[in-house]
Amino acid sequence: MSWRLGIAAPMLLGVLGCATARPAAAPVQAASSAVPALSLESIAGDYTLIAIDGHRLPYALTAHGDAARAEAWPVLAGTLALRPNGTFRVETTYNSNMTGGDKSTYQFSGTCFGSEGEFRMVWDGGGQTAIAVRGDTILVKNEGNAFSYLRR
Repeated sequence: MSWRLGIAAPMLLGVLGCATARPAAAPVQAASSAVPALSLESIAGDYTLIAIDGHRLPYALTAHGDAARAEAWPVLAGTLALRPNGTFRVETTYNSNMTGGDKSTYQFSGTCFGSEGEFRMVWDGGGQTAIAVRGDTILVKNEGNAFSYLRR
């Protein structure tokens, strides 16, 4: 029994000593491995439309509210060009004739602003749209539809 006390006593003193000891200097914070906040410059680039509402292209948009209609033109392709100066251009190609396969392409432009991962697109002619950035994908929610663009 005395040998156990002989081993336990120094261990107990060592534990108590560690618990009350104070470091000689303030701890140094390790470099943060957190991802830096997104900026307009960091997300600028050329993107290709890859999905609408989670559906691969071609995909016929779902119209919402007053814009609802019986048939919609399927979206065949699209691009988003976002420049570091905050300007953008969206181009979308539709199959405008369901029987003949005619294509119609529409272009829209405007400015984008924001920081810290919170961005908005302001369309020339009116309207604003929030965008979300997820890695190399930009998600544009417009008129009830979610357009997913992948960086080229």
